[in-house]
This record gives sequence, structure tokens and C-alpha cells, in this order.
Amino acid sequence: MYLGRFAAATSVFYAHNFFDPVTGEDIDPATPAARQRTPAGVWSDLTAPAKQDGKTGFYGGTIDTTGYANGQYIIRITGDPASGVTQSGLFCFEIGPGPADLQTIKSQAVTCAAGVTVLASVGTAATSTAQTGDAFARIGATGSGLTSLMPATAGLLIKKNVELANFEFALFSSTDHATPQAGMTVTATRSIDGAAFAACANAVVEVGSGVYKITLAAADLNGTVITFKFAATGADTRLITIITQA
Repeated sequence: MYLGRFAAATSVFYAHNFFDPVTGEDIDPATPAARQRTPAGVWSDLTAPAKQDGKTGFYGGTIDTTGYANGQYIIRITGDPASGVTQSGLFCFEIGPGPADLQTIKSQAVTCAAGVTVLASVGTAATSTAQTGDAFARIGATGSGLTSLMPATAGLLIKKNVELANFEFALFSSTDHATPQAGMTVTATRSIDGAAFAACANAVVEVGSGVYKITLAAADLNGTVITFKFAATGADTRLITIITQA
């Protein structure tokens, strides 16, 4: 799961929901652990994940990225909530330039040769009236009072308590765990912030080639960390965990 892009020294939160694969009930893992891979490909142990919000089976942690180099980082969390069964979750985040580091738009005075026309400057004229020698918008300059080119939050966001149409996922054969499975009757449930799994509001619809979609109702997204479970006879159960944006 992609957590987003962050500036160095930002705290990055991750969490995973452990459950009994037979009953589907949330259950605490005996030995939760987490490791991290740096952009250089080096793996190291993270502080052991802790129970979050007092919820059974809901474990995670916060990473202090002070001193982190730019690049992609991978987190792998593991645990054994049932005898002989190990569950894991993968997370990815990036350290890199954010909105505050971007070059922005400012006004730059120019002098035009005879017969050359400059359109109205950004922020100084309501219409594109032909001008000569006026300011025009230039990208790549620094200065005060500039307009950022990016929204305040980087990354693609799923909004909390807001319906999301056409959420897609794939199902694979429970025999070879690789072949996409078409024609499945899929049961969709979700666990919100560590609560017990409950049915999603809408039915799953087949797209084709083993890909399915569902419209996630606002009620299905009314939480911060949500795990979706898509199950069908003949296919591996698919677990997808998301973190919403308020």
C-alpha cells in the first residue's frame, strides 16, 4: 500500500489488521515485527509494532524520518495470529521534495521588441489583453508571495466518509495463486479502524480478465484505517488496507 510522499523529518504512520483466517475474527499476533528497506536496498529492523487504538489485531507504528535520504522506502510488517499461520503487509512511502520545495510562479518584467505582444500577466490582469513590456508568468524563479504548483497534500487520496465509485481489484486462483479468476461470486466485507468485519454496502461487479469492481459507500469509508476483504470460492481471499484522508 502506498502511504504517500513526505518531506524528511516527517512522522510516517503505518498499521495492519491481523485476523484468524478460519473465523475471520480479529486476533492479536504473538510476535509482531516490522522491517524497513531503504532506497539503497538495505533492510533493517523497526521497533516492534504496537497495538493501536486498543483494538484487537490492529498493530502498527510511527517512523521518524529525520535524516532519511530522498527515495522509496518499503515497510514489511509480519505476525502470527494463529498457530502455523503468518500474515504480512507491505507499505511503501517516498521521501522527496514536497509542495514547500517546488519552484513557483512569480512575475518577471520583460521588454519586448517592436511588434511583439505579451499576454496579460498571471494575477495582475483579469483578461488576456495584449500588452507590451508588462509582467508575465515565469516558472522556475524564487521569490516571496508566490503561488504553489501543487495542492497542500501530495499523493492520491481516498476521502473519509465519501463514496468512491469503481474501486477495482483482481482475484487469483486458489490452486496456483497466479491465474486471474473470472466469473467469481465475490463477498465483500470491511473492518474499519480495527472493528470486526461487516458486509460492504454494495455488490461486487465483474470487469473482466479476473478484475472486479465495487462502489465503496460513504459508510464503508467512515474510518481512518480500513481493511477490505474480498472472498470467493476458487480464488485466494484478497485483503486490501487503505488509509483515508479526512
